[in-house]
Amino acid sequence: LTRWTLYDLYVDESARKLGIGSALLDQVTTAAREQAIISVHLTTAHDNEIAQSRYRDKNYQQDNNNIYYVLNTVNIANVEDEENHNIIVLTAENIDQYRSILQKINPAIDLNALKANLENTLLLLKIDENPGLLQATKTFCSLLRAPILIINYFDYGNSPTAATELLTALNTYLDSATIKEVNIKVPVNNLELKMVIENLKYETSDQWFQFFLPVTPVHQPERRPPSPGRQRASSFHHPKEIDEHNAPNKMRCSL
Repeated sequence: LTRWTLYDLYVDESARKLGIGSALLDQVTTAAREQAIISVHLTTAHDNEIAQSRYRDKNYQQDNNNIYYVLNTVNIANVEDEENHNIIVLTAENIDQYRSILQKINPAIDLNALKANLENTLLLLKIDENPGLLQATKTFCSLLRAPILIINYFDYGNSPTAATELLTALNTYLDSATIKEVNIKVPVNNLELKMVIENLKYETSDQWFQFFLPVTPVHQPERRPPSPGRQRASSFHHPKEIDEHNAPNKMRCSL
């Protein structure tokens, strides 16, 4: 993984205003540098000014370049999608079989890393003449008290049709009894993908600010650039957060 999501930050009420929140943030930054993580992401409510100030003090920057969408799986609970034979689920057993397709999508893809993180990761591979890849990671939302999916890698080859096919196929693997939300971020200037996302019932919210912290790793690894001519959603979801100085009801799953 190259990015982290800070999905929960909470300090017990009896221990607040002692610098514990700041210490936790510092430890996250230290661990990210040691593990060559390039950035840490989080979300906070618009009215949570104390938390926003704290994050800015820790060099977090507000993200104004992406729009955050959420799909409530209740909206698709009664929809049966037709099977798409051009899209397969990658597993540890078959991932090497499609090595050439994956490297065509992105030469920098680390197959060993993908295999190591498949326990809570869903990989959908489009295998026709215009290949694409969707990676969704499962995590837990404290507010919903249920698992959600974060789409954190989405390469659809600049094709709105391919994007629609991959996202529609994702619905087939959602069980609304367990997965409550799907989250994705889309660059503000990617009008085609925004249209696709909105047509599939993903919604935005103006209640949350997104922040990120650029991280300089202790040992900067050599990174291969992505293949030219392909566009990705760069979809790593940002989290929710609790203001350690306010009541616990500030906690919210981010977009």
